[in-house]
Amino acid sequence: MSLPSLPTPSTFSVAVAKQEFKFNLAHFVAFPGFRERLHGHNYHMSITLHSSQISKNDGYVLDFGDVKTAVRKICKGMNERVVIPTKSNVLTISSLPATPPSNQPHISLICEDGSLFVFPLDDCLLLPLVHSTVEEMTLYIYGRVLAELGAESLLARDISEITIAVAEAPGQEASVTLKVLPDFDVDRWEETGFNGAIVKGGEVKPCGAGDQKAILKTIKTSSLLDNAVAMVSKDGRENVVQASGTIRASFMSVVAYMFVAEQGHHQITKEEQGINQHRVVQHENDHALVFHWGFNMPSPVSDRDGVFRCITQKLEDDCIMSAESIEHDQAPHQDGVVRIVARRLLRFSPVSPTVTRFTATSTFDFRGSIPVFVSKSFTTPAAARAPLAALRYFNQVKRAEAFEAADAKELGQLLVLDTDDVRGKRDPDPLEAKLRTFVNRSAVLRGARSTCPWIEVMLKEVLRNRLRVPKGCDKALAEITEGDARKAGRAFANALVANATAEAAVDEWVMTYPALGGLEERYDFVRPMMNAVGGAILAQVAWGVKFRAFLGAGVSWADTASDAYMVSDFFATGRSGAAAGLLAMVGANLGAQSLIVYMQTQGLKKDKWRSMLFEFLTVITFSKPGVDAYRVASGVEQQAGAAFAPLKEMVATKMSELVFEAAPGLVLQMVALMTAERMSKTAILSILISVASTALTATTMSYDMETDPGYKKRNREWMGIIPDLGRTKAFATIFVMCACQACAKAMATALLVITNRSWFVYYFMADHALHLAYKIARRDIVYAPAPMPPVASNMLAPIIRVVFKVVVDFTGTPTFRVPFIHGGGYWLFSLASSQASVFLAVYLYSTKEKR
Repeated sequence: MSLPSLPTPSTFSVAVAKQEFKFNLAHFVAFPGFRERLHGHNYHMSITLHSSQISKNDGYVLDFGDVKTAVRKICKGMNERVVIPTKSNVLTISSLPATPPSNQPHISLICEDGSLFVFPLDDCLLLPLVHSTVEEMTLYIYGRVLAELGAESLLARDISEITIAVAEAPGQEASVTLKVLPDFDVDRWEETGFNGAIVKGGEVKPCGAGDQKAILKTIKTSSLLDNAVAMVSKDGRENVVQASGTIRASFMSVVAYMFVAEQGHHQITKEEQGINQHRVVQHENDHALVFHWGFNMPSPVSDRDGVFRCITQKLEDDCIMSAESIEHDQAPHQDGVVRIVARRLLRFSPVSPTVTRFTATSTFDFRGSIPVFVSKSFTTPAAARAPLAALRYFNQVKRAEAFEAADAKELGQLLVLDTDDVRGKRDPDPLEAKLRTFVNRSAVLRGARSTCPWIEVMLKEVLRNRLRVPKGCDKALAEITEGDARKAGRAFANALVANATAEAAVDEWVMTYPALGGLEERYDFVRPMMNAVGGAILAQVAWGVKFRAFLGAGVSWADTASDAYMVSDFFATGRSGAAAGLLAMVGANLGAQSLIVYMQTQGLKKDKWRSMLFEFLTVITFSKPGVDAYRVASGVEQQAGAAFAPLKEMVATKMSELVFEAAPGLVLQMVALMTAERMSKTAILSILISVASTALTATTMSYDMETDPGYKKRNREWMGIIPDLGRTKAFATIFVMCACQACAKAMATALLVITNRSWFVYYFMADHALHLAYKIARRDIVYAPAPMPPVASNMLAPIIRVVFKVVVDFTGTPTFRVPFIHGGGYWLFSLASSQASVFLAVYLYSTKEKR
């Protein structure tokens, strides 16, 4: 009896679905007329291999371990990214080069509805998809699986098909089963749209594709607008521009204004010369029209024109005005004129009942290479024109009773921006004409001029910004004349030079002229408007923010250069101990500044490591004092999570330089000079540079704190040693005092070290022990310049107190007289004891010499 034959299996299937086969992606699906909001999924995938037999060698279809290794690698490469479907037919994808402050390349997406997304390139996953759907992802993953496992290896094991399943949520899964292709090339698979499995949605040519690097231009009006950038390709042909702003007016008011403004703009008649024209060629209805737009280009570039269909559409939560290139029989092509292709979208969204968000996005193809500077001269203003015009209009029509501080700041920035092209001219007439037009259009300035007819003259002199010998005027507001207003306006430039910030400059300016105080009391907008004017001028002039930065860095570099020379001289003359000591002091300063950087950046909420790396770079290049000075002068706000405000950070950095390098280095150099066999002129020059650097550092530290309006307001009980009038004289006086104190204290210390080093150590320890005992007795020992745990604050308290005392002993910094730092009584005692120590050191040194 024969046994019955056993059935032969026709197909073996091996499925691998592990919890770890997951990846997280952000995406949105977009196709003509539709776009999802940006959102994310936690994707899970599985893989099934189909074969007609199992291997006789190992009994596997394929080793599970090989499958798991391949899938893990694919999931890791797709995890925590934003999907960019590079074959989309509704997305304009542009590559942006690395620019400050991020210094890393970005990818920008402009959607069909005008929405703009910009992502860091490292956070993007560029996939050869038309739509970032889960269905198309299965095709991409199929190709990657074959590339990892090897098509030939799979066919050798008789694996003929693979099923890829991807789920974006429980119960929502897409799968595809495809044959294993021989001679599989993953690059060709992706380039050809997965061999036609999906329809290629249109050619996407990123700005800067290939060897044409994109140029990113930040528009100078970005202080007024929330965002204003233009991307121009290297050949000048392709342009992507966007500007957005916050308009302080209601949603319907902004929409109504823009509707009327756009209708009026398109009705401009043909100009006499050239082809410049804006004419309506078809008026479909009140919300749709077709217009022809032409403009001259500088020779030898061909002139350009375009035909656009403009539509205004009210959506559920916002409103859009779109313009898109079309062809029209009423606007035929002209010989010698190149027709551009462009798209523009204006979007208005309500933020609150009185605030509206306005975004303008445009893309241009100039159809032919043109000089980049020509392209930029067109696209850069075009990006900002519409939102800036709306912002200007609503600022100008707002009445004084509704005018807030933010409106006043905008008014000041607009004042500088609108007169920017005539402020530097010698002839004052163009500035006067523009200023008169500006005042006539602004409701609040017209109101102020009705009661103070000289305000226009004063603003003209402020905007001219010429340094002159200031002339005082103690008249009240009711008595001031046009000549007095001219004097006050001319004094504004001097106030900007003498102060670290625009706010401090305006504070001194108002205090100098009583009439300005009266004007400020009558009109609340004057102070914030002038703060904005001062800030804009400081950012532009050579002696403003840039001067403060270069001065801070220059002094630090000069001191470092003199120290480097002295180190070299010490080694050359066999005084290696002095050289090592000076190098140790420089290293201690760098270490202390690095600690400040760590404390400042460890709590940052954004770009923590990038900011920390940049700050460390400024430390090791000895340029941190300049960077800090720039931040203070330009009014940079404290970053979210930062330990210090910019002013406090600058003071901390300067104190570190004084305590760990300047003061001990000065003493060491004086010791070396007094014990040298011959008097070196270079050594004396190095000492003078160190004295000047020490005095300037201490003086600017005191001056900036004493004149900062916010700091004075918070500490009004003890701030104010620098008068409201004559601040330049006060600065010079403090500098001389600090320089004399530095010389005296350094000389006394050097003499004491030469006489008997043990005496110096005993004196130093006793002096500081007495100071700490005094602070402990007053229960004033703990001082935390930044928020920190109580344990850390208590541990650092003695070190911080020693630092403060060294600064006071060697510079006499007036600001440190305040109670919570050094205390007025002990500050006077420290100065007196430092001066007395000079005579004591001289007496001890002369006694030793006589012996």
